[in-house]
Amino acid sequence: MKNDVKHIMESVSANLAGTANHAYFEEMKNRYIFLIEQITRRTKSGAVLDVGASPGIFTRIMQMSGYDVVGLDLYPHKRFPAAGAGEDRNIFIENEIKVVSADIVNQPFPFSDSTFDFVTMNETIEHLIGSPMQCISEIKRVLKPGGLLFLSTPNVATLANRLRFASGKNIYTPMETLINVQAYKLHNREYTMADLEYLVAKAGFSVVEKKWLNLGGENVTGLKRTARSVYYLITNINSHWKSNLFLIAKS
Repeated sequence: MKNDVKHIMESVSANLAGTANHAYFEEMKNRYIFLIEQITRRTKSGAVLDVGASPGIFTRIMQMSGYDVVGLDLYPHKRFPAAGAGEDRNIFIENEIKVVSADIVNQPFPFSDSTFDFVTMNETIEHLIGSPMQCISEIKRVLKPGGLLFLSTPNVATLANRLRFASGKNIYTPMETLINVQAYKLHNREYTMADLEYLVAKAGFSVVEKKWLNLGGENVTGLKRTARSVYYLITNINSHWKSNLFLIAKS
């Protein structure tokens, strides 16, 4: 499977070369590799819903891995600009991936009960405006009995945030970004693992597995790469200081 994953990542990287999404893919590649390996360890095929799917990179990775995947997003038909003079692109349209538009915070998902074998929610929950409870409950509804939710998100209790807060700095979005960037692009609330466990339990899930992880990109070089390596070594002292949260919950 590792060779398959490597081939998929190389193919996606080549396809995104020259686009505005390529740098983002390279920064997130380790996370994508971790997530698809976690998914394929537990299920080799099935119907999957990718919640908060734009720009479609991980949806495409799951499609290439053999899953019958559907994307769900507020703006699924948005086209992302090329890095240079090329045409704007949409990964869903280019790869004939079914994607459905919905406000996942305020609307029921447009699917029948027990439709999907598993659901992915990859770095999405932190972008939601308002209570995430409706979204988590809808995920539970559309999952088949025994289906799995794979959820990843930044860890608000990371060591970097603890140090920022201790020095009097705000751990959330810088003011310049807050007042100039579209709301759904911001991290409106980040979570601890206890928060995630509370949410999924309240929706009727049982937790199967939980992990604290560091999943930084490979495109950092020089002193930044050295500093990141040192930081990762320090956070091994206490896993709760790590940068990413990953949780699997069973319907």
